[in-house]
Formats: sequence, structure tokens, C-alpha cells
Amino acid sequence: MQGAPWRCGEAPQFSTCRFRRFGAARRRLALVSRDVEPGGADARTPVDGGSRRGVTGAAPRRRVSTQGSHRHQCQEDAMGKSMRKFRGRITVVAGAALLAAGCAEAPAETASAPSDQSAPASDAAPSSKAWALDPAQSRVSFVSIKAGEVAEVHRFTSLEGDVEADGAATVIIALDGVETNIDIRNERMRTLLFETETYPRATISSDIDLSQYDALDIGERVEATATLRVDLHGVEGSIDANLFVTRIDDGAVAVETAGPVLVEASAFDLAAGVEALREVAGLPSITPVVPVTASLVFRR
Repeated sequence: MQGAPWRCGEAPQFSTCRFRRFGAARRRLALVSRDVEPGGADARTPVDGGSRRGVTGAAPRRRVSTQGSHRHQCQEDAMGKSMRKFRGRITVVAGAALLAAGCAEAPAETASAPSDQSAPASDAAPSSKAWALDPAQSRVSFVSIKAGEVAEVHRFTSLEGDVEADGAATVIIALDGVETNIDIRNERMRTLLFETETYPRATISSDIDLSQYDALDIGERVEATATLRVDLHGVEGSIDANLFVTRIDDGAVAVETAGPVLVEASAFDLAAGVEALREVAGLPSITPVVPVTASLVFRR
């Protein structure tokens, strides 16, 4: 207690009920906002009504309103219940959000799996092209004979082709690449003979397994026969040919015609084109049978 002690012989008198109520109020004030009613009589005032001599400087005691403290305690209890309900709702909402997020992410992982599995499949797929034509080392030529005695050699400059692992061979000739060494004649052959706007290419296919010639020594040559399937000017036909196959180095084979392959113009609907060339050139004749030779190099 603050101030000077009570005078000897004057024992202070306290109300037991008020003391207990004061202690309870102090404990509540530690938890809630303070609701203190200032003023009032000093709890230490003697019962006999004597003057408080010697305690003039003591700080007066403050009487606590237990009714206000009880009201705040009830408000605190109600607020606590509301907060617990609110936290419970937040927990439920957060749990639902996490569950929804988990469900949304699952398909993304499932969808990405096929892309990882499909990548090795394309890498693992082997190419069916065992041999590829080397156009720089290959040549297809033909000879035209005019006026019964003048022979001229022509060639095709644009070639491509391959031989698959099962022996299926294909060579494609771009007819716009015809080269006769005379520009006007090149143009006439493209428009009047081959009609390249309608039939831009000729395709030659056959069956020849080049891997069977791996056992040859470099430079060694053997003879073979093949049936050539020709698609020219909208007509498909077949021609038997004798061939030479030579192993020129490791991984390279040359396939050549053993002699000229005779192509008849009428067999591929080219007779009208030959006649148109003869007329425009003012020639007495152009031979309708054309010798064709080929030298093709395939590399593995």
C-alpha cells in the first residue's frame, strides 16, 4: 500500500466482499480493456469514521465496476465463439481450395506424359531409305536423229532418287531440266514434246537390292537385268534393260545401262510431239525411236 502506515492502534478495516470483488476485477482487467470508475471512498477508510491522519498523501483507491467487467467478459466470450466459427469456415474453404487445385493439376501431368513417350518413338524409327541418288555423279541422256543422219545428244539436268531397304528403287526426272545446248530447242521440247505444264516429271522404278553387291571388291563390276517401270507423259509402261553394277568405293554403287535402252515415242503418247517438233524446225524427219542411256550413283 502507498503512503504512511496507519497510526498505531488504528487497525484498518476492509470489507471482505469488496476486496474479493476488487481482486477479481483486476484479473479481468489483465485480459480485457479496463473499465474503471474513478473516485469513490477509499477502501482503507476506518469503520469508526476516524480521520485518515498520516495518509494525506496516499493515492486514493479506485472502485471497479464489476458490472462493466462482466459485460466485457461476455463480449469477449461471444467474440471468441465468432472467431472460432470464422476460423473453422476459413479452414473448410482453404481445404476445398486445395482439393480443387489438386484436381485441376492432375490432368496436366497426365496430358504431358504422352509427349515424353512419343519423342523417343520418332527418334527410334529407322529410315527406310538405304541408298540415296548422288545427282552430281549421275546422268540420264538420250539421242535424237533428224533428217535420217544427224544425231544429237541431250540430257536431263535435274534428277533425284533412292533405293529402300527392301530393294525398291525410284528415280525421278524433272522434264523441265532437259538440256539440248540450244535454248530455243529446250523450250520447244518442254512445250511441244513433253508438255511439262501438264506432265512435269518422268518416274522410273524397279527392284534391285544393292546390298547384295557389298561383297564386291572396289572397282569390280557385275552384270544384272531389271524390268524398268516407266511413267512418262501420263502413260505407264515397262522396259527390260541390261545393267552393269559397279562397287566404286565403300558405301557407293554405280548402276549403268549396259547399252542404250530404246524408247519408242508412240508407246508413251509422244508421237504427236515429235511431229510438232519436225514441223516447227522445218525438218524432213525426226526418228521416233530414241536411245536412252543412264549412269546412276547411289550412296549409303
